[in-house]
Amino acid sequence: MLSANELKHLSALKVKKYREETRLFMAEGVKQVDEGIRSRYHCDLIVYRPDAADEINETLRIASKKGIRCEEVKAKELERLADTVHSQGVIGYFRMPQTAAIDTTSLVLIYLDRINDPGNLGTIIRTADWFGFRDILLSPGCVEVFNPKVVRASMGSVFRGAFHQVAGIEDLVRLKKTGYSVVTTELEGSDLKRYRPAERTVIVLSSESHGVLPELASLADRRVMIPGVKGAESLNVAVAAGIILHKLFETGTGK
Repeated sequence: MLSANELKHLSALKVKKYREETRLFMAEGVKQVDEGIRSRYHCDLIVYRPDAADEINETLRIASKKGIRCEEVKAKELERLADTVHSQGVIGYFRMPQTAAIDTTSLVLIYLDRINDPGNLGTIIRTADWFGFRDILLSPGCVEVFNPKVVRASMGSVFRGAFHQVAGIEDLVRLKKTGYSVVTTELEGSDLKRYRPAERTVIVLSSESHGVLPELASLADRRVMIPGVKGAESLNVAVAAGIILHKLFETGTGK
């Protein structure tokens, strides 16, 4: 049973400032919690509604085996804790990992420039995970990785990524000096179909509403564009990420 103070504490984790202070975040949903407890992340607590117990029976069994505290809560209490309107009835609370240095042995790094939509960021993380790319750098102005909506949109992939927030222009300059080729996506770039990735690559993905920062564009070794009939103003950044990461995967880059 959760105390009133515990409910207040957990509810406050929906606020960014409190997440940063406590270094805790929430993962809501059956798949997200299950992925989380099977990952390297430390889970402090799982809360669930009585009607969700059957669906998460295996998750609770694994959690119990790992010594993770699991608490059944009333529907009204879970509604207070949830970040969604129609919750699946289970929330896990995890500790944020310590930020590690950028892994310069990785052959592909993804640099996200001012991606402030949680759904887009979560989808990019999920897509990168699908193609086997785990190192993601986030510029100032990006939504935080452990925002509940980002975690949910990633469908558990957030637990397999290596994230560096906040990464600035100076980090890209250092990466160029160590031999990385910086590639930006721009409407004036060369056709992606003709692009042949370098051995070590940083792919820069910018918000479609802002475009590439001039400072980033000036660092580019290559500029690529995704061909189309251009009926729409631009491609959604998460869609563009999928196309470009598939290109890298297809050419064996990073493998």
